[in-house]
Amino acid sequence: MKKKIFKEFLLNTFLVYLSLYLPLLLTSFLLNFLDFNSYQAKNLRKRIIEEDIPQKIDAIKNGYIPTYNPDQIIRSDHKINFYPIGSLPQKSSYLCNEGYGLILFQTDRLGLRNKDKNWNNIFQKDNIFIVGDSFANGACVSEEFTLQHILKERTTINTLNLASSSSGPYEYLAVLKLLLKPIIRKSKNENKIILIFFNNDNVPQNKVKEKLLNSNQGIVQTNKELFPTTKYIQNYKNYFEKNLYQTKTNMIKNVENIFKYSYTSNQIIQLVPIRNKFRKIIKDLQTQSNSKNIVERSDLSPSERSISSLHKICSEKCKPYVVYIPNSSLWSFDRNAIDYKRELQERSQKLSIPFIDGEKVINRNNIKDYGIKGPHLSESGYKKLSELIAEEIFN
Repeated sequence: MKKKIFKEFLLNTFLVYLSLYLPLLLTSFLLNFLDFNSYQAKNLRKRIIEEDIPQKIDAIKNGYIPTYNPDQIIRSDHKINFYPIGSLPQKSSYLCNEGYGLILFQTDRLGLRNKDKNWNNIFQKDNIFIVGDSFANGACVSEEFTLQHILKERTTINTLNLASSSSGPYEYLAVLKLLLKPIIRKSKNENKIILIFFNNDNVPQNKVKEKLLNSNQGIVQTNKELFPTTKYIQNYKNYFEKNLYQTKTNMIKNVENIFKYSYTSNQIIQLVPIRNKFRKIIKDLQTQSNSKNIVERSDLSPSERSISSLHKICSEKCKPYVVYIPNSSLWSFDRNAIDYKRELQERSQKLSIPFIDGEKVINRNNIKDYGIKGPHLSESGYKKLSELIAEEIFN
């Protein structure tokens, strides 16, 4: 009798789970189908297969390595005891391709996208410093269309890019605290800091990055010249050799295999598409919460904190600016964009920091302002934004 009851219990339990699982499995399959066949996914696959993979393999064969960004390193499974602000220093690196070909460049002494000579005699010059993510970094255009290049051409002032792809407010805080603070403290010349935001900077608090940021000391030495400390370089090299180093053969294999923009059958069975969709919904809810009026919140969002840090560092010793870049409605629609822009603008105005609205020249509905095959700005888009910034900071 007991065995019969137990068998019935198992059968009923199985049927309940099956009745719940089958609709979820069907939904998982449909989400995968829709994602795989969306306009962006089709164009992305075509570009990756026909352009990215061959170009990256060719670059690796010629001695180039991927650009490693701080967020990527911090989010990896490996423990880290320093806050990186760039990729590997003094390395031939490749960036990205959105229709203008794969971008190749040489990282500077800090692993950033600058001509290294621009750091020479930095304390004897007036400077413009750019802080931000991939947009501020000039993804995915050649050097002549980057913000730092055009601003230097327009203003004749030494301009340095301190931005990295995939960076956000915590990376901005790290750059401000660990790099710019000691520079501004020592410099007796006129310096301008331009802090650039995009919609994906609207992120919730991150305990891992918070802890890492609070535990870090300075990473640069500022004698007559500016260089990274021996400790910082050694930490980065040790971390790279232990966790990231790959032979050319392995790098090529990763390039061939990493771009899979459709879930595998095993992932569909495990309901990964649904789980990812829920994560996005939760993130949207969190960003909506972040975008409430400042007066209603007892704490500041990471984005607001980075603006406050900019204000504090500059004080009377440099001129701060905040720039907002609108997202493309085709490539990266964001329902929270208006609220986030308002949050940035209100915080900037409260601290008397000039707010430069990129929407004055960049039309989120104009495909020509964005990449041919991706969501970053087009060559003409970067040019328009650079000219707006130059006009605003010297108005």
